[in-house]
Amino acid sequence: MEFPLIAPPRRHRRTSLSSAAALLMFGGISPAAMAQQYDPFDRLGTLQGSDNPFGRDRNVGVSERPRPAYNAVPIKAGSLQIMPQLVTKLDLDDNIYALQTPRSNDEILLFRPRLSIGRPSPNMAWSIAGEYEGTRYLQHSSENTNDYAVQGSARYTIRRDTILDLRLLQSRDSEERASPDSLTGIVRPNQFYRSEAFGELSHSFNRLRLRGTLDYERRNYLDNRDAAGNEIDQDFRDHSTLTGSMIVEYGLSPSFAVFTAASANSGITGPGSGQSQRAIPRAMNWRWVRISTWVT
Repeated sequence: MEFPLIAPPRRHRRTSLSSAAALLMFGGISPAAMAQQYDPFDRLGTLQGSDNPFGRDRNVGVSERPRPAYNAVPIKAGSLQIMPQLVTKLDLDDNIYALQTPRSNDEILLFRPRLSIGRPSPNMAWSIAGEYEGTRYLQHSSENTNDYAVQGSARYTIRRDTILDLRLLQSRDSEERASPDSLTGIVRPNQFYRSEAFGELSHSFNRLRLRGTLDYERRNYLDNRDAAGNEIDQDFRDHSTLTGSMIVEYGLSPSFAVFTAASANSGITGPGSGQSQRAIPRAMNWRWVRISTWVT
């Protein structure tokens, strides 16, 4: 069983010309998704094919049909499946800092090797994966980044209609220069460590499906420096977030369904463990989504 892994390219580019070349070792290239931020609502209203509570895979569009002949074939070692991959890309960017003036252009080379090892099973499937992402600016070497992510995932089928998904993630990421949270006057992109634990329990019976999720994320930002060499403290940005959600989906017909969902999150932000000031708890936030449809 293959679980998705590292984040899409994090560099925001207002105007760019890009060309991408991908080199695959013993398999195909999968979309980068490892360190992307969890959103409990990202799957609502997107049920396809076998997720249809009526069990009818009707009217599937050409672009949505499975193409097993084009799927990557992993290396098999007993009951394990090993998938090494390498992606490279070259971007031509005419405004790397996303500023009106002055504008700086550069050529940016990105390379992303990845290795995943998994054990597929109808009852207990698991996978571990590691990925490195290096970004090299040919003219502005201070913008170079070295990021990585390590993830472990497991899926346990408790019963035929009850499934438990678990995921652990540890990564180091670079904050894009165009981010509204990024400070001005820093000599290199901000970096932070991310630790995440995620769990989801889903149960289906007849036309009704229930999903409960719990996600914990901890971010620890590294200090930076300005052009004069002075240290810029970023401990105040460290924070932890706990997000829980409950989703109820009900199929009214083979092509129409309704759902209701609620998500609540709370977290702690503070000056970091190196200072004595107490962390401040954040308020509870609620978000509701009420109705959606899917066509199969």
